[in-house]
Amino acid sequence: MTGFTDETLLSAWRTLAEKLTGGRPLESLARSVDGVRLPPLVTETTRVQVPPRVLTRPEIWAEQLHPGLPVDCVWLAGGAALERSPGSPAPIEAGDPESALFLESTSLRLVVDVADPLPWLERHGPWRHTFFGVHPGNLQAALDEVGGTDGRVFGVDALEVAEAGGEAPDILGGALWRAARGLRAAEAAGADVELLFRHAALRLPLGRDLPANIAMLRAARTLWSALQVGLGLAPIPVLLHAVGGVTTLARRDPWNNAVRATFEGASALLGGVDALTLRPYDRLLGGSDDGRRLALTTAAVLREEAWLNAVEDAAAGSYALEDATAQLVRDGWARFQALERAGVEDLGPVRARRESELARRRQVVVGVSDHAPATAGAAAEAEGVPAGAGDSFREGAQWEALAQRVRGAVVVLVPVGSAAGPRLEFSQRLFAAGGFRTVTVGSATVVPGAAGYVLCGADADLVDGVGGAAAALVGRTGFLVQAGAPGANEAAYRAAGVGGFFALGQDLLAFIHGLLGALAPHAVPPEVAR
Repeated sequence: MTGFTDETLLSAWRTLAEKLTGGRPLESLARSVDGVRLPPLVTETTRVQVPPRVLTRPEIWAEQLHPGLPVDCVWLAGGAALERSPGSPAPIEAGDPESALFLESTSLRLVVDVADPLPWLERHGPWRHTFFGVHPGNLQAALDEVGGTDGRVFGVDALEVAEAGGEAPDILGGALWRAARGLRAAEAAGADVELLFRHAALRLPLGRDLPANIAMLRAARTLWSALQVGLGLAPIPVLLHAVGGVTTLARRDPWNNAVRATFEGASALLGGVDALTLRPYDRLLGGSDDGRRLALTTAAVLREEAWLNAVEDAAAGSYALEDATAQLVRDGWARFQALERAGVEDLGPVRARRESELARRRQVVVGVSDHAPATAGAAAEAEGVPAGAGDSFREGAQWEALAQRVRGAVVVLVPVGSAAGPRLEFSQRLFAAGGFRTVTVGSATVVPGAAGYVLCGADADLVDGVGGAAAALVGRTGFLVQAGAPGANEAAYRAAGVGGFFALGQDLLAFIHGLLGALAPHAVPPEVAR
């Protein structure tokens, strides 16, 4: 609720509200039953004052050009070659303005990651260009070229913070820190700092959480203004570019990436971006025309048909989003100040915590660490670059690396008692995420070639049934483990032959890795493979 600017009306509202609460202070209503902080009233004076966006119609920026699709920009990222139209074999190389002449006849914005923008500006003119990674010594010359236009030469890129495992406060604080370092270096090289802010762009990664993305983007605009105020300058809105799929893309079951991109794009437009890049669902598998087409048309539909950008600040007045924005403003500024004091950025502990949450499935990646597809398909998708290769943080990488290592070994699920259903399902989903094929038998039966066996049942049934089930599996190969925490019966279960236990909350990734030593090169029985 917004609009309370008259203190008399606000006081009257508080009096009526406190009567309804039986005299309790309104602060007692600040949290929901599940712990979400929800202030009972958001007013014009208490909500976050988010600066306006630069463009009323957000642009769609594509990493790769696909002719005939609704693209507003070509982003020459990381030196990668971009395709010309079909039938034109010569690629457009980042840093090579001569091969990009075709752009002169279009209205596309050209976005380039390059240390020296002058060759591009001389060839294509200054209008509508955006540059990231410009060397401080080149900034003033670039400013002289783009002065009086919408060109952007001071680009601050925070994607690497997410790639190092950082979360929203780290991304925001890291962006401000990078901006401050760049401004100091540029000023030392003779650049006009105030003019830099007039030609600035900020690139942020999107995450999996729609409300969190909205709050982060609103906080980014607010913090950017706070940085200018801290420097004694009048705030100038920044061109805000959001990129999806930085840490959320998965190699396994890649069609889920299209759904993730839809959520990321929706949150970006609702959060007030000026430019949006959604990455193709099959980008980690080499990419395709279909993947690029779907990414671009997803963004176009969200903008042109869903009209998610039609409201200037769609989250204004939302209790939860206003509070989340305000918290991120505080946390982001605190991270920025800490980085300024330390002079170095160490995201190792944050990444370790996030990887622990993923390993414990406190956070799940659909199609990877839970509800995983048939292993045969996953193995085929995993050919080529190892799933866990590289140092960049990616949410599904650990589980994909495990599945690639297991490659379809068979695990037999053995029900114990009549109430085994919940633990059978839990075990099936867990081992499928680990890359195993699972088969459920009616009773404890040795299956030739099986990599291991999992006893599943209710606690009361396991007490009486584990011994008999384990005895029936005499002569088996591979491991024998039990779903559920053993409690006080662990010694008895181990005496019966159970080698390990797994339950919610423990490091399930490490548990499965620990079983791999028991995996001999077992053949997959044809009857199981079918």
